[in-house]
Parts: sequence; structure tokens; C-alpha cells
Amino acid sequence: MSKKAVVAGASGLVGNELLKVLSAGKEYAEIAALNRKEVKYDLPAVSNKVVDFDRIDEADLTGVDVVFCGLGTTMKKAGSKEAFKKVDYEYVVELARRAHACKVKTFVVVSADGANADSAFFYLRVKGETEEALKAIGFERLIIVHPSLIYGDRKENRTGEKFAFAVLSFLKPILIGKLRKMIPVHAAQIARACAHFATEKTSGVHFVKPTDIHPFEI
Repeated sequence: MSKKAVVAGASGLVGNELLKVLSAGKEYAEIAALNRKEVKYDLPAVSNKVVDFDRIDEADLTGVDVVFCGLGTTMKKAGSKEAFKKVDYEYVVELARRAHACKVKTFVVVSADGANADSAFFYLRVKGETEEALKAIGFERLIIVHPSLIYGDRKENRTGEKFAFAVLSFLKPILIGKLRKMIPVHAAQIARACAHFATEKTSGVHFVKPTDIHPFEI
């Protein structure tokens, strides 16, 4: 157990769960949570690292084995398409470039099911553009996670998301075959999937589909 991991977006729903999962495991001796301010963690091996995401190219990621990226926002929170893209595209891609420059071999990013650079939907288009940029960087191992609707104990109220979760949960018994990918997944399931696939020895780009996440039940 001598590996080092970094979690960006640690204050988010998936990022927070990821810290718990990584801390409870035996794979990493050091786990750094990237945050804009000081945060105290009562988790073994987890420490806080204050960074300015607008100057992430100055971050020291030397010696890090895996970077887990859960950075992301919503249009409501961002306030504009430009602000949204700054977080979901620019911050993610610049972090990845910095990680690659520091010789990080594995980069794991939580994207979205349906991400496509040619999508007519802004959210999915940005996610797709981000994926294309990440693939061009040249990581030894790039893992792109495509969750379906994510649920968990969120701090903010998302009425539309709660409604969608209620509907999909009700329909779960008939979501079979190709429709199985629509089944909502808990943030802890995604965190466990991220941690698992980061340890695989495969090289190149690997996509984790919604149905690949289902087995990591909470």
C-alpha cells in the first residue's frame, strides 16, 4: 500500500463518497482531496490540498498514481453556459493536462451517460467535448465513467432530479434489456466502481457504462 491518489471535486456527492471508499481500502497510502479552501477530514490517509482551479497548472501532482475527477456543476448553480463550461470542461481538462505533465498514469473521470460532442443538448455536448479532449492527452490509462441519474444525500434541493428519481425507481421492475441503463445509481456505487476500475491493469481508454456500475450495490 504505497500508492498516492488525488480526488478533485471532493466536496461533491460522488467525490465525497470516493474519499470514503478509498480511505476504507488498502490500495492507497495517501489520498489528497483538492479543494479551494481548508477542509478537515476525519478519514484515514486523507488530507486536504488547497488549490486554485484557475491556476491548476501550478499544482504539484508529482508522485501521484491516480487522479479521480468528479468536478462538475449545474446550469442553475453556474448561472450561465460559459460558467458551466468553465467547470465541466476547462477545469477538468486543465487538471488532466497537469496530471499528465506530472506523469500520472491513470486518470478517472465521472462524465455522463449520453455524452457526445455532437449532441444537440448543451450538457451532453460539453461532457462529450471534455471526453474528446481527455482522450487526446495520452494517458496510459483513461477511465471514463458514464453513470445514469445519480442519487444520494445532496446538500442542495434538486426538485427535477427528485421527480426523475421517483419515476425511474417506480419503473425499475420493467427497466430491462437496453432500458436497464436508465436505473438510477447511488453516488457510493459510482465511487466503488471508480475505485475498482482504477486498479485494473488494462491500458488505453476504458468506458464504464451505467450497467457496469449496477453490481457495486450499497
